[in-house]
Amino acid sequence: MWGTGPSIGKRLTAMVPALAVGLAAGVTGGLAMAGTLDTTPYGELQFNTAARNAHQAGRAEALAEAEKVSAEVTAQLKADNAVQVDKVEAKLDEAHKEQQKLKRSLKESGKELKARQAKVEQLESALAQTNAALGNATDSAASGQSVEGTLRTTWTYGPKQKPWPQSCTEPLQTYQVRVTAGADATVANARLVGAKVVKRQESKKSLTLTCELTYAAALPTPLGGSYRFVVVGSAAPNTVQDAQEASSSALGNGSAPTLSVSR
Repeated sequence: MWGTGPSIGKRLTAMVPALAVGLAAGVTGGLAMAGTLDTTPYGELQFNTAARNAHQAGRAEALAEAEKVSAEVTAQLKADNAVQVDKVEAKLDEAHKEQQKLKRSLKESGKELKARQAKVEQLESALAQTNAALGNATDSAASGQSVEGTLRTTWTYGPKQKPWPQSCTEPLQTYQVRVTAGADATVANARLVGAKVVKRQESKKSLTLTCELTYAAALPTPLGGSYRFVVVGSAAPNTVQDAQEASSSALGNGSAPTLSVSR
């Protein structure tokens, strides 16, 4: 784990015996040299005192060197530990970022799942409503809920269409009204049972004729939540020209919505 730790340890291991041997040799050599150069006779006490002083001096020097090496080892250990701590902190930071990323991903996945679930529930509800409407459908007008509404038509005629009409016969032949529920499932086809001119405005170049056509339908019972009344052309039954929603409460009173088209 440490780059320079073993070398310092080896230095410390090799240094202490060497210091001890050196000190011993120094003490012995020093005493021998002193005995050679100095002819002053030394007693045993003086010799022992000198040996002890030399030994203590050598020991102090060895301890100082050991403390120096120990300080170097300690510093190296602290440096290596700091590097390791930095690495661990970096890995922890990276793990934290990955955790946050995973949380965001799970949150987004949860939102997407909720949206899909809501869409599925909406489709299931529409399908259930359609199936209920189709299941309640009947060809017998007597067993259904009778409703009536108004289809207002405004037509403009030009000079090439003369002679201009006096009645609403043409609009009566042009339009149909059907009733749908759920996912546009047809539950009834209305009948146009009456027509009257409510406005006729004529000039030299044009005629504007407004008619009110009465339509009637028998809806299957029991009524669903709401129904859609759709105006289409007799020659183009798939082209919607107007549509209005009606609630079951309004239809329960026999009142269907007012529709309008123009040409």
